Amino acid sequence: MNEKIENQETSEVETNETTTPKRNYFSWWTGATLATKITFIRLALIPLIMFFYIGANEFYNSDFFFYWGKIVALILFIIAAATDYLDGWIARKFDQVSDTGKLFDPIADKLLVLTGVALIVTDPFLISAQSGFLPSWVAIFIIFIPVARDTIIAIIRQLALNKGIVIGADKVAKAKSIFMFIALSLFMLYAANVGRISNYLIEEGLFLDLIRYTAWSTMIVALALTIISGVNYVVKFQKGQSAEVESTD
Repeated sequence: MNEKIENQETSEVETNETTTPKRNYFSWWTGATLATKITFIRLALIPLIMFFYIGANEFYNSDFFFYWGKIVALILFIIAAATDYLDGWIARKFDQVSDTGKLFDPIADKLLVLTGVALIVTDPFLISAQSGFLPSWVAIFIIFIPVARDTIIAIIRQLALNKGIVIGADKVAKAKSIFMFIALSLFMLYAANVGRISNYLIEEGLFLDLIRYTAWSTMIVALALTIISGVNYVVKFQKGQSAEVESTD
């Protein structure tokens, strides 16, 4: 009798073990939309950009990093910047807008911009007195303005959320991102050139000067649009508050 009970208990345990589904640790990826997957790919590219760019400065004894480190970082940065518009287009075109995408897309966008800014303002080949390309006091403004703007907007959005105020998308902010990505790409291209010392990727002359002036022109426009977009969010929040007060009167 006891043997029958033990056999029955053993069979029940085996049945439970076989019927219990295995946990799929990649279910979040397989269940995500294509637009969201592209957003995560942009996030994954950020540490690779940092690795190759910083490696070009640190591992200068390596021929690969010395000659190609910043070029690879630049290519990855351009690809990552392109995905910022690709995922949004796919989400709207194929109705793949999701809460996960809404959460991670702006995070990936800001991290990519801040990564690019941090890399150029700490690049010894750009901030050195010999190149004169990026004075240290200017570098402070390049990193301070975007960080200050994003901090202010994050506070405003939280206040607006608490008050139930809806702040619409700002077209100036999108234009700001475009100019910032172009500027950072040109800064990286210039850094990749001067980092080669005597083995120039682009020989000194008119074309290199064109890259220099275009980089600075687009950076100035990007910083100006950054300030304008920040002011726009403040104005929209103030208008939303005024409308809320009027509706309660």
